[in-house]
Amino acid sequence: MDTRYLEYIAEIDKQRNITNAAKTLYVSQSSLSQYLSKLEKELGAPLFTRGQSELIPTPLGEMYISYAKKALELKKSAYKSIRQASQIQLITIGSSSAKTLQKLYSVLPEFRRHFPHTEVEILDSNLSNIEKSVMDGSFDLALVTTCAVRNFPGLSEALENEEVVFVLPSAHPCRGLYPPGEKLTASQAARILEKGDFILQKPGNCIRYLVDDFFKELPNIPSAGFSLNQADMIRSLISGGIGAAFLPIKHVIHRDLDYYSLSPQLYRMTALIRRKNLELTDAHVFLMDLIRKETNTE
Repeated sequence: MDTRYLEYIAEIDKQRNITNAAKTLYVSQSSLSQYLSKLEKELGAPLFTRGQSELIPTPLGEMYISYAKKALELKKSAYKSIRQASQIQLITIGSSSAKTLQKLYSVLPEFRRHFPHTEVEILDSNLSNIEKSVMDGSFDLALVTTCAVRNFPGLSEALENEEVVFVLPSAHPCRGLYPPGEKLTASQAARILEKGDFILQKPGNCIRYLVDDFFKELPNIPSAGFSLNQADMIRSLISGGIGAAFLPIKHVIHRDLDYYSLSPQLYRMTALIRRKNLELTDAHVFLMDLIRKETNTE
């Protein structure tokens, strides 16, 4: 049951402002304004009067808003009744990396023991696609590695922070150029990358966002010789002397690889996010708790 447009009108009424309503709904202001204009044209009368500081419902608008709210409540009640009548439930959850995918696979056996009639559909993609799918309501939840969760105020929680470091092959010509423990600037890292290949994550990857931002002030941004996302594969290429790369510190610590922290230091976080207006069931809550525990025990 697609009631998005009814939610649009109800939110405009609540906020009394197109800009604020658009932010809450995760849609563009222009799209929301166009929808309202189209609806008013279909009805043949305005739903709101435009004041200097807020939108005020007209008598027709109040009538439409009343019906919209009743329809939304009916949908909520119907979905709740259907879920209660059927033991079968589907939870959709997105994963943006091999790390988060492994966490989800780890908690599934315990989850199934407690909720044998609940199906969990795990979908993996890059960070950008996962965020879009949560915003448009395609996924209930998402476990992601990201730079920030500012796109989901009140709907996300950071579970873990992990440093991202600059890693060199053992035979790199610049090995020893900077003393161990020194934090490299973007200019210093770029100088090293002039002497060998650069292995870089693909666009849409969390670490790619961090690296692009790290180098953004340089006049000449280092170009990649290889592009791939799998951290274990990147580490293998580094070990084989193929090139240098940026990796989470857990993938290189205690291994025969030179690595440097950066200035400013780079961190990726593991975050759990949920879609707006998700009605949390016992199964959702239990799954989220398992994910938190799995992260905290590492």
